[in-house]
This record gives sequence, C-alpha cells and structure tokens, in this order.
Amino acid sequence: KERDYLGSDQSALADYWTRVLEKPVDPQQLSSFRNLGYSETDKRLVMQYALPPISLFPTIEQVKYLPTPNVLQEIQLSPSRLERLYVDVLLKTTLAVLFRLFQSDSADALKSVAFNGTVTVMDRGTGHYKSPCVIAIEVEKAAFLGINLAEVDPLACFKGLKGTISANLVELDPISPIN
Repeated sequence: KERDYLGSDQSALADYWTRVLEKPVDPQQLSSFRNLGYSETDKRLVMQYALPPISLFPTIEQVKYLPTPNVLQEIQLSPSRLERLYVDVLLKTTLAVLFRLFQSDSADALKSVAFNGTVTVMDRGTGHYKSPCVIAIEVEKAAFLGINLAEVDPLACFKGLKGTISANLVELDPISPIN
C-alpha cells in the first residue's frame, strides 16, 4: 500500500486521504469527511466536508450561584457571541483539515485542495434534510505551508487565501461550492 501511495496510484491516494479525513479535528466529533474527487493531471483534490450545525453548540456562557435563593442561574451567550464562536470554529476546522492534508502529503500528490464545508440541517419548509455549502476555499500547497498557523487570525488568514463564507451562518445562506 505504501509503495502504491508513494507511486501516486489513484486508489491508494484516495484510500490514504480518506483515512486522513476520517479522523475528526475535534476528538468529541464524529468523522466529518463526506467525499472527494482528484485530478491527477492538476494534482488537485476537491472535497466535501461536513461541519457541525450551530444547534450543537452550547448556549450557556456561565453559571452563577445565587446564595440568597440558593439557586444556580444560567447566563446565555448572546446570539452575536454565539455566531462569532461558530464562525471561529468553522474557520479553524477548515484550516486544520487543509493543514492535515498538505502536511501528510509525503507522496507529493497534492498541488492544491478545494475545500467545501457543508452543514446538514432539517429544512423546516420541506421537512427534508439539506446540506448547503457554507464555506469554500481553494488553496495551493506551497502558499498554505508558508503560513504560520500558530500566529494567524483565522478570519484574516481565510480572507487572505480568498476563501468564501456564508454571509448568514445562522440561517445557512448557501454559497457556491468549488468544483
């Protein structure tokens, strides 16, 4: 398998990237990998990655003990703070997935990766699940590996790489995926 992978065998590459992508970025999260397509000519990987919906995020910012009535009072996150945290998680997840793919590319089979992040939710209007693309970016390996991820602001980095993110993540306004 290693020989096939290092020789850029299509099947071995797909198997390897599938194994890399099946490992969740967050240990508490299930595998988020959906599918991928590869162009050997361009050394370009196009992938779809499932991101968590905002409904899975905690909404309690803190809990205070009030001794007089002897109760715990929950203080909710404001909607704007919750959305900022959600955007931050989606951006960091996207950058982490790209880093994993490029960093693990010992076969040098990747020149670029197109990442399409989707969120699966119930469409209350139809009663069916939908998975709109809400974040998309295509980046060259050389440009990405030149970034010091430990020091960047995720949003500034994402914008600098010409990524696109939904203007309204709470309502999941879709954007065009990269093909």
